[in-house]
Formats: sequence, C-alpha cells, structure tokens
Amino acid sequence: MSASDIEKVLRTKLRRAIDPKVPDVGAEGRVMRALAGVASGSALPQRQRSWARRNFGSVLVAAVVVVLVGGALGIGLGLRNRVTPGGPQPGTAGHPIVSSPASPTLHVASPTPQVAACDGGSLQVRLTDQVGAAGTEGGDIVLHNGGTATCTMEGYVSLQGLDNAQPVHIDVTHTGQGTLLNNNNGHLPTIQLITLEPGHDAYVAIQYSVVNSGPSPCASVTALLVTPPQSTRYSTMAAPSPLTLCGGIDQAPISTYRYFAQ
Repeated sequence: MSASDIEKVLRTKLRRAIDPKVPDVGAEGRVMRALAGVASGSALPQRQRSWARRNFGSVLVAAVVVVLVGGALGIGLGLRNRVTPGGPQPGTAGHPIVSSPASPTLHVASPTPQVAACDGGSLQVRLTDQVGAAGTEGGDIVLHNGGTATCTMEGYVSLQGLDNAQPVHIDVTHTGQGTLLNNNNGHLPTIQLITLEPGHDAYVAIQYSVVNSGPSPCASVTALLVTPPQSTRYSTMAAPSPLTLCGGIDQAPISTYRYFAQ
C-alpha cells in the first residue's frame, strides 16, 4: 500500500470520528481518540504503523482541518435547513428566507413622583359655617391650597391660640362627642388621606363651649395658628370676632366636605 493510500485510510477514519454534518460536543473526543490510535499505530496494520508515526504531524493538521471545516459546514447546513413552525419552507421559489423579528424593546415606566405633605406656609385658613346651640358653638375651618403643587393631609391639625398676638394655651381634643359634632344629622369624617390640589379646599369641623363651668376664666382668642399634619409651619386664622373658649376645642379629622354647611 502506497503512502497516498495510507493517508486516505487515515482521513477516512478521522472523518468517521465526527458527525458528517454538525459535530456535537463529543466530536472533539472522537477525533482525539482516532489520532491517538494513529499515533500508537493501533488503527493501522503493522506494515503501515511506521509511516503513520513519521507523518503524525501532517495527519494532526489534517484532522484539525476536518473538524473546523466540518463544523462550519454543519452549522451552515443547520441554519439553511431551519424551518419556522407553521410557516413556508425557506429557500423555495416564491418564499425567500425571512429573518425572525427583533425582540421588542422593554420600556420601563418612570416612577410616579410622590406627593408631598401639605405645608402650613402654602395654606390659607378661615372659619366658616359658624353655628351655636345651648352654650356650644362650632364651625368649619377651611384649608385652602394657595400653592402651585398638589399636597396631602391625613388626620388632625394642630391648633394654638393667640390673643392680640400673645400665645394662649388651649386644650384640643378629638372625641367628636360634643353637642354639635354629635347631633348634626350626619356622620363625622373619619381619618383618611386627603389629596388637595392647588385652588381646592379641605375642612376641619370644630366645636367649643362658651359657658364657664369652672373657677378659672375662659380663654379668649383673636386668632388660631393651624398646623397641618406632617408639617412644622402654621397658617394664621383670624377669628371673625374673639372666640371664647371654655374647656378647649374638640375637632374632627380633616375632610373633603364642610360638616356644618347648611
């Protein structure tokens, strides 16, 4: 057998060691085992082993070429023969190969800005809907958003008294059990988050006694300092006339409606 015939035998063995179309992950191992057989001579008859050992370097180069060319050819064939399920056969007349559409771009929505709590400096405050019965008076404190931004309030306002610009201590309660708050033929507001847009109003229903039932004189205030929840600044509410406070003020939670409106 000539050297050319021996080389053909070796090439045939190497080609059989790999998949004829698309080498799988074991192709490299099979080629290496075939090369090991060539190197040891076990893959050839005794007469041809010496030639194989002398030309092992050339055979190794040929094997690498077989692997690379076979892999590229197999991948190309795999892509060429790829068929989209339910679609026309690619490569046929009138049916050109159409690439798959690109994945849609993922759009992440911007987070909604958090609405800040109302600040006393942006509120305009006044007293309205004043009513009275059996020595008890009350009304609705109007909280007007005079700013340019929407804000929120939840719960109760803080109240402090002034008498001609001098601080006056007043007790503030949240019982809702007074004569007016408990007998308005309606239901008192409950604590809830109030969203107040610019130019809109929120309300606080209050009541207080004007009858002195103790030894100490009743307080008299000409204004109230009204501080919204979660705020450190207040708005000044001037009283239409001095308010006589005997026993403090009882107030309801901030609401979206006027409790004492007729």
